[in-house]
Amino acid sequence: MDLKRGFHRIFIVLAVSYLMPVAIFTIALMPEQPRVLDSNEPNLPPGFVLDTPTAQKTAPSGVAERTRREMEPQQAKRTITTQELLARIQAEQEQKRRAALPELMRIEEIDNFRRGQVKVVFTGFLVWAIPLALIYSIGKASGWIIAGFRESKA
Repeated sequence: MDLKRGFHRIFIVLAVSYLMPVAIFTIALMPEQPRVLDSNEPNLPPGFVLDTPTAQKTAPSGVAERTRREMEPQQAKRTITTQELLARIQAEQEQKRRAALPELMRIEEIDNFRRGQVKVVFTGFLVWAIPLALIYSIGKASGWIIAGFRESKA
């Protein structure tokens, strides 16, 4: 009778049996979907109001293009200062940044969701692997200690 082989097989059976409840617990803790996909509204921080121009919401694209073409000759006649030009550029950049904010927040929320899933799976693996590693190392150490008390055959 090989006692060492028997304990090794018992260890494997118990390790696989312990994997089942850990897997079920890990799946139960897994987030199902990002919060941003729960609603169609942009997920903005509290107190933040998305400021979008109403002309872009209501005017068809042809009307906005025609208005822009009508305004070009008037704008070409007027000279602007460097300060006005910088202010216009900053305003346009701010408008573009605010328009892109909901999409950026959505992408960030999806990335956080994926990181959360990986974290839950990794934690579940550690909950399964660390106790098994400790039990296995204690078993190996105790076998080594017991072998030290046996008489040598020589």
